[in-house]
Amino acid sequence: MARIHRDGLADMADRLFEHAMTDRRARAAIERALAEAQGLRVHAAGELDAAKSGLESARAELAATRDALAAAASERDALLSSTCWRATAPLRAAAIALRRFRSRQGA
Repeated sequence: MARIHRDGLADMADRLFEHAMTDRRARAAIERALAEAQGLRVHAAGELDAAKSGLESARAELAATRDALAAAASERDALLSSTCWRATAPLRAAAIALRRFRSRQGA
């Protein structure tokens, strides 16, 4: 009876040892996965910071482009409404007509 009891205890000890080893391997695997996930998170955070910086630069460039476009439109509007532009309109129209006439003659 004592031998059966010892054999049962030995079997139980073996199972507990195997279970503990399985737990250690599982814990090690979880720790490796966690370390990898943390590394990926740090990498992703770096990429996010770089993307944010690029976005800020693009927004600043867009604002500068819009300002330049508004200035050019204002300049164009000032030119088109100027006395000189209106006074030279007949001369420009004659030049356009002359170019059309010449292109028809050559064709």
